[in-house]
Amino acid sequence: MSDVKISFVTPESMESGVVIMLDDAANKGRKRFIYGETAWFRVYAQRPDAVLYSSSAGSIIDAGTASGVLDDEVYTFVESRELKTNVPFRSVSSWKWYGNSLGNISKTDVNRISSDVDPKDGGIAVAKVSLLADYRRFGITVPASNEPEFPVVIYVYGE
Repeated sequence: MSDVKISFVTPESMESGVVIMLDDAANKGRKRFIYGETAWFRVYAQRPDAVLYSSSAGSIIDAGTASGVLDDEVYTFVESRELKTNVPFRSVSSWKWYGNSLGNISKTDVNRISSDVDPKDGGIAVAKVSLLADYRRFGITVPASNEPEFPVVIYVYGE
């Protein structure tokens, strides 16, 4: 059986605005798949409906756009009250400070959050932040191969 490795590529112009990750919910926590099974992934973007894609092998299923809350995003405020988030997002759903509190957390840009108080004034702080984010869900099914290694590249572009 071949070892299938799927890689994702985006143009440099999209690097800061697109995040691609496995869809843990749709994959039921699985990280490895066999030929013929569909592996689901999410593309987070400011406008996921404008994302285009191409694959070097296999069949891609476009399951459309959706929104969801990303829990357990931990951010550390040390030198600045403004931080880059892990994904582009629509809004801040909630937050919880661990130790020092720097007040409210709000959205300042499509991938930036800010606290009310600067850590220089309120002390360094750690917060768990929940973000409401838009994404587009895709699945890929790779056909069987006799090759010992089978690399697949998915190119995500557009916007």
